[in-house]
Amino acid sequence: MNSEIQLIAITGSLLMMYLVFYLIRQRRLREEYALLWFAAGLVLLVFSFWRGLLDRVAQWVGIAYPPSVLLLAMIVFGFLLAMHYSVSLSRLAEQNKRLTQELALLRNRVEQREGRAPRKSFAQTGEPSVMDENATELRNG
Repeated sequence: MNSEIQLIAITGSLLMMYLVFYLIRQRRLREEYALLWFAAGLVLLVFSFWRGLLDRVAQWVGIAYPPSVLLLAMIVFGFLLAMHYSVSLSRLAEQNKRLTQELALLRNRVEQREGRAPRKSFAQTGEPSVMDENATELRNG
């Protein structure tokens, strides 16, 4: 690797790490996800500084063309990231379902204490509830 390409690789790695820090400071990226991206930037930075490491890793893994190791690493990283997001989405969907059920139970208790008949759901009446109307107003601005 010639020095110009090495300089570009180092600059790109540092810019990636700066972007991660910037997004954390702007509260647009949570720390748990930032660690993944920061680790990826750090690995790229190490490969950028240490020229022979890529060749050694390729030889150790049995890959003839050393830049293919970077492609393989990016594919594995993408797979792990997608798996992490899938687990997070599954957990959030379960929490959302549980919170919706708890809200319905609490609404039912409040209406019983106030002496009103519990509201029927949209599925039972075909009419949106007050909460649905409020949500529509919020969406429409």
